[in-house]
Amino acid sequence: MIGKVILICGSSGGISFLEKFLEHTRNMDDTAVVAVYHFPPSREDLLTERMSRIAPGKVFTAEHGIQMKAGNVYIASGGYHLLLEDDNHFALDSSEPVHYCRPAADVSLESFSFVLKDKLIAVIVSGANNDGGAGAFRVHKRGGLVIVQDPGEAEFSQMPQSVITSVGKDCIQLKAGEIIEYFQTQGYI
Repeated sequence: MIGKVILICGSSGGISFLEKFLEHTRNMDDTAVVAVYHFPPSREDLLTERMSRIAPGKVFTAEHGIQMKAGNVYIASGGYHLLLEDDNHFALDSSEPVHYCRPAADVSLESFSFVLKDKLIAVIVSGANNDGGAGAFRVHKRGGLVIVQDPGEAEFSQMPQSVITSVGKDCIQLKAGEIIEYFQTQGYI
């Protein structure tokens, strides 16, 4: 059974955070990690392969119909929005790009927050557009936790700044290393 889901969203400059995060992952018995990054179709397999060499657990490309399970890491497929259904199965959606992106963080954050409510922890890191702000607002309103990389540290500050603008003081703003420490002290990774 899944206790918490950590949904990490990013774009330009954000892959290094995902690598560091997964390097520090040790105990995910009741936690699943999902990564939504702006990638063109067919590139997610390269990211999945790369992260598989780093993460101590299993890393999968999130495919349509696969059930999300605790202890695993899932990478969103390029060219599709990643949705979560009520039974924790992934759904891939080919509707219009949002912020010129598919997958888009806003779409996944909205979908995951609707299903998971307070079981969702959204982490938004470096990215070069405004994706993530509207979705993070929904996560917060539905009882989930929103953590954002300090825009001053992010290689590209637009995504983190969009979240801060949308969620305000109710999001937790931390440097990348502090985000990892937070999850370790909470026992999620």
